[in-house]
Amino acid sequence: MFQQTAASAPDLPRSFQAWGWRYTLYPLGQDRAEFGQAGKLLELWSRKQAARSHGLLPARAQFDFLDFRGLHGRIMISEVQSGPFDLLVRLWGTTQTQILNYDRTGMLLSQCGDPRFNDIEADLRYYEELCRLPAIGVREGGVFWQERDHLIISYLDLPLADDGQRVDRVLSYFSYRQENRRS
Repeated sequence: MFQQTAASAPDLPRSFQAWGWRYTLYPLGQDRAEFGQAGKLLELWSRKQAARSHGLLPARAQFDFLDFRGLHGRIMISEVQSGPFDLLVRLWGTTQTQILNYDRTGMLLSQCGDPRFNDIEADLRYYEELCRLPAIGVREGGVFWQERDHLIISYLDLPLADDGQRVDRVLSYFSYRQENRRS
């Protein structure tokens, strides 16, 4: 039986910052209103979790293509890799490709960083903690590696587990906004 308790998810929510990005972990029961548009995916994820006995995490197999109606271009699915920890991007939404001008499908997260920066270390640390707890996560920041700091992107990250307990995939929702920044 998997039930997140205060002992299994201490001090959530909690955040850290790196490279101008904010990484926040929330308890599994966090209210969807906290996440704006991405709350639709959290609501779907919560329904799938409720369909499993004893509050187990939802499995990838519980989700159907049609479940993501209206969200397709914003969805990312990654598989957890061990030894060392990494994520393999299996699905990269078309909206991300259009906005960011690249497609990460088939790539390991550790291979996605810009060699001018050490920014992937923070992403790996965040995802490893999200999977270990497990927790709901949000990471958000400017697209500094393309010198587009005015473009703010955000990911809502949700743990999936075929066995209901050990996180083996992460389901993510991509969103973005423009900020007017004056010099």
